[in-house]
Amino acid sequence: MSHGSPTQHGPQMSALQYVSGFVGILVGAAVGCGVVTLLFRWGFYGVMLVGLCTGWGSSLFSQSSSKLLGIACVLVALPATIGISWYCSPFVVDDSLVFYLQHLHQLKPIQLVMIGLGTLMAYYVGKGRG
Repeated sequence: MSHGSPTQHGPQMSALQYVSGFVGILVGAAVGCGVVTLLFRWGFYGVMLVGLCTGWGSSLFSQSSSKLLGIACVLVALPATIGISWYCSPFVVDDSLVFYLQHLHQLKPIQLVMIGLGTLMAYYVGKGRG
């Protein structure tokens, strides 16, 4: 056993792959928000697509697997999903984001499930294969 190098469980990602993955996260989140807004205008509620697109962006741009990128996807996808959910369907009483965040627990259970599933998909798709 060599003492000179740490044990690796696969090829190491380069800095360029990480940067590409982070750019992919942002692009994916933006695309996901756009798709969700368009679908909402057509009568569909698909906020979990934000998380899916965020993860896809990371995977496609980095072309590698990384738990760090998966975590970064979650950190972007969760607030983006909550934000687009508010944008598409704010509360009637008060349509401000602050009010929405304070009453997030009052969303319909299916809305909360979709936000959670989208966030999970962001991690699993975003971390890539491996």
